[in-house]
Amino acid sequence: MTTNKSIILAIGKRCFMHCPGCYNFFNDDTNIVTLKSIQHFGRILYEKYKINKITISGGDPLTLPNILKIVVTLKKIGFKINLDTTGIPLINDKKLAKSLLKNLDFLGLPLDGPDNKTIKLFRKGRLNYFKEIINLLNSLKGYYNKICINTVIHKGNSNALGEIAKIIYRYPVSKWQIFQFNPIGPGGYRNKEIYYLSEKKYEDSIEKLMKEAKFNKNITVEPKSIKFRNNKYILVDSSGYVWSPRKEKKSEDKRIIFGNIKEINNLENIIKLAFDY
Repeated sequence: MTTNKSIILAIGKRCFMHCPGCYNFFNDDTNIVTLKSIQHFGRILYEKYKINKITISGGDPLTLPNILKIVVTLKKIGFKINLDTTGIPLINDKKLAKSLLKNLDFLGLPLDGPDNKTIKLFRKGRLNYFKEIINLLNSLKGYYNKICINTVIHKGNSNALGEIAKIIYRYPVSKWQIFQFNPIGPGGYRNKEIYYLSEKKYEDSIEKLMKEAKFNKNITVEPKSIKFRNNKYILVDSSGYVWSPRKEKKSEDKRIIFGNIKEINNLENIIKLAFDY
């Protein structure tokens, strides 16, 4: 049995930043999903549904004290693993960076602008996050084949893609994902008027980039519009709830919950419900 759905373990309950447009649902539940539940969930996905790739995000997954164990466990099952993080703990912890990169297929780092002022329109909570990301990229020489840059395009930075490209192309990273801001989750929905960029304006920004940018041959550029991503993602939050954005977007709580991966005896049915949605 196969499916075209992508799996995102959005299991980081906290983050090192405060992004007003964040899609994540941060539950008050202190009963964080366990490694055992993640392992069982992963085995069903891999063995029954033939899914061989999984993305770990949050919040920030590096807020989890057992994140390396989670990565190693999923790797042993057979998954290709992408981990999306702000990267902040890796700036001063080279041992953790090396251990993670040994087991990851891609480490995703955000870059939403060519300077700190632009980045702070969307990502808040750091004095000079632009400098921190550049310093981190400089420290990851030798691992560029595993580095992915993630850019969220919104009203405030849609004209900055060319300048962002100039920065990215200084580093032989493997992949650049360019996401259209999607107003899902409490933060995204509440601040949609600030950030939402229409499909046409997003496509115009991408078209301009493709025409004008001097591409580094080592980098794969992947534009990801809302339309492209629609109904392709199944997420698991920090409490273990399996969810997907609602197809009908009429309220702030635009997600449908199918169950919890802690429900071991009902897990196969929960997964089937999520994939059939």
